[in-house]
Amino acid sequence: MSADDYLMGSQQERWGFVQGVYDTYGAMARLGKIADPKLNAAVNGITDCAIKVTVNELEQTFTSWLESNPDRWNEKMPSLFLAALDARCAGPNPIRAQGASAAATN
Repeated sequence: MSADDYLMGSQQERWGFVQGVYDTYGAMARLGKIADPKLNAAVNGITDCAIKVTVNELEQTFTSWLESNPDRWNEKMPSLFLAALDARCAGPNPIRAQGASAAATN
C-alpha cells in the first residue's frame, strides 16, 4: 500500500491498516522478533504509548502526519507509521490515555 492508496481509502480501510500495523509491530516486539535491540525498544515504547488510545485516534494521528510529510511518501508505510507514532508519543502533545485501548474501533 502506498501513501496515496492509504489516503484515498475509506476510514474503515485506514483503520484496518493502522490496526494491522500496530498489532504486527506489537507482537513482533513482544516475541523478540525484531533483531535490532534499539528498534525493538523503540517499537515497545511506541506501542506502549499508543495502546492508550482508540484505533480512530491512531488513524487520525497517522493520517495527519502523512498529510504533513508528503516528502516521505516514497518510504515504506509501516516505517512511516512508526515515525508518525514516534513523533506523536515523544512530541510536545503526547498521546494521553482516553480510557480505551487501541483495539477499540469506536
